[in-house]
Amino acid sequence: MVDTTSMCSSFKSCLKFCIISINIIILLAGGAALGVGIWIVIDEDSFFNTLYPHILDVSTIDKEFLRHAAIVLATGGAGTVFFALLGIAAAVTSSTCLLGLYITVITLVIAVEVAAVILGIVFKKAWERELDNELKENMKMKYGAPSDGFTAAMDQLQGKKMCCGWTNGSDYVMTGSQWNRTLEDGSLATIPDSCCKMVNASIVMPNCTTAPTSDNSYFNQGCKSSLYDLFVNYQACIIGFGAGIAGIEFLMLLLAIFLIANNDSNKYNMS
Repeated sequence: MVDTTSMCSSFKSCLKFCIISINIIILLAGGAALGVGIWIVIDEDSFFNTLYPHILDVSTIDKEFLRHAAIVLATGGAGTVFFALLGIAAAVTSSTCLLGLYITVITLVIAVEVAAVILGIVFKKAWERELDNELKENMKMKYGAPSDGFTAAMDQLQGKKMCCGWTNGSDYVMTGSQWNRTLEDGSLATIPDSCCKMVNASIVMPNCTTAPTSDNSYFNQGCKSSLYDLFVNYQACIIGFGAGIAGIEFLMLLLAIFLIANNDSNKYNMS
């Protein structure tokens, strides 16, 4: 005769082990995100100088943007830690109440992610226009402004991606631009040096800034298209990562449902 009690106990132990193991990994990831976010908020220079001294010059990053990104990272990390601790507690205690709360949280997270994907697809064009307008406004009001990290960040982007402006080099001749286009000889620059092709490591091609062409500059190559190409190159990785996260969430949802159902089944058998 099959010992159903022993089988149920083994199945329940397996469910609890899976939930706890996965949530421990999630807990470690969330704790790391929380710690990094707090570190950057407190002292971003120390973080980048310690971990990425030869990879990233933090002076080229807009400080306000960096701070907001760190706050988002820390908040997401804190939420992940709470989610993982809730899952571990629910599995260890086998509490129907905690398991129900855990299932509710996972369901809400999945619903928000699905809604975000749908909104991203539906309003893709509108968000692209908003991003275009925001970046063009920043180029008009921030590029060339004293002590603003946007200028250094834009120059670095243009130098690395061999592009010019957001849509193209004409972004630099907008009315009301804060960029001082007057050169030492009194002529007016059309584009900055970072848009120019180089003769060597330190010398730009002649007449590039005042009379840009496709031969001496990247005037027609906007950074928007370069970044879009970069996204396309890593699109499979991004989609795969997102699908992996969604798969883990769905697996955790199923495991929690099975565990709470097992609790109810045991109560029924005992009665």
